[in-house]
Amino acid sequence: MRNFRRADTTWRMWVGLVLSVVGIGLYGVAGEEALEWWTVTATYAGCLLACSSGLCLICNDLFENLVLPQERLTKSEGNF
Repeated sequence: MRNFRRADTTWRMWVGLVLSVVGIGLYGVAGEEALEWWTVTATYAGCLLACSSGLCLICNDLFENLVLPQERLTKSEGNF
């Protein structure tokens, strides 16, 4: 069984957080009425891509750390 340091998985959380903030910023920029329709459409698409990528990275990091009790028992048997 490979052991990972906690620092190896925290990059997903930070990159996901940055992508989510960038996506929210793009959503605010897309709301400007001074932009043309194709710029607004591209900005909304970038917003959707950034926010969904950030959400996937954050959830992946959180769910990776969840271990069911049965899995925890089977992994601990090999350490004795």
